Amino acid sequence: MAAEEGGGPELKARVQAAYQAPSRAIARELAAGIVADYSREQERGVACFMDDFEACIAHLRFLVTHRRAIRTTNLLERWSGGASRSFPMPSVNARSRK
Repeated sequence: MAAEEGGGPELKARVQAAYQAPSRAIARELAAGIVADYSREQERGVACFMDDFEACIAHLRFLVTHRRAIRTTNLLERWSGGASRSFPMPSVNARSRK
C-alpha cells in the first residue's frame, strides 16, 4: 500500500503498528480500523494489505523474547543448500546441438 497516495504518513504508521502489535488480537483490531477508514479511498491498497495480513502477523504467535530471532526461513535455506542448489539443472550448450 503506497503511503504517498491518499493515506500519507498516518496510514503508513497505522499499517506498521498493525504489523508490530503486541498480539494477534490487537493486530486484527488495528487492521479492522484501517479497513474501515481507508477501504473507500484506497480499495486496492487495503485489499493488498488484507490479502497477506495473517501471514505478516504470524510472528505474533511466538513469545516476545523469540520474535527477535524469527526473521526468515532464508537461514534454513542457506543451511540446507536450498532447492536450487539441491537440484541443479543441467546446462545446455547450444553449440553441442546438431
